[in-house]
Amino acid sequence: MPLVNSGNKVTRIFGYIIYAFIFLFIVGLILPSEDETGTKVQAPASSNSIGGNDKSASASSGGQFYSGFGSYTLDSPEKVTVSIKKSNDMFHLMSMGELPTDSWFTKDSKSYTITSTESNQLKGYIDYTDDGYVVVLKPNSRSLTKGDFKEIVESFRREEE
Repeated sequence: MPLVNSGNKVTRIFGYIIYAFIFLFIVGLILPSEDETGTKVQAPASSNSIGGNDKSASASSGGQFYSGFGSYTLDSPEKVTVSIKKSNDMFHLMSMGELPTDSWFTKDSKSYTITSTESNQLKGYIDYTDDGYVVVLKPNSRSLTKGDFKEIVESFRREEE
């Protein structure tokens, strides 16, 4: 605080600027950031591309296609929303309130992690970070049990291009 308490007006102004920058930096570290690549689009199963800069696909039926990621299938796609995000770190996409509860492997042998919040909101994260992607699955209904959600996540399979 010596910069703000200085007798020199220029030093005080400089001190306010420095302390404001430090404060904003700390607030930026604390607050979770929303991935700008998370725009949801509907992609028909027969589509070969989504087009534009869209970075995720909402599944309403199996066999969806995501430009760069390719197509995928899963059981009961109407019960979940699928978002495909560009990322090299799966755990960076998780919010601070999410606690990992289960992990295993999908049909195509990719590891996944299921998280839960205090309000029992489930999310599944499938690790394709070796290719630069993370698949995020969210139940469309709170009535979907954790066991049923786990079965859907485990049924996920990336199709060969």
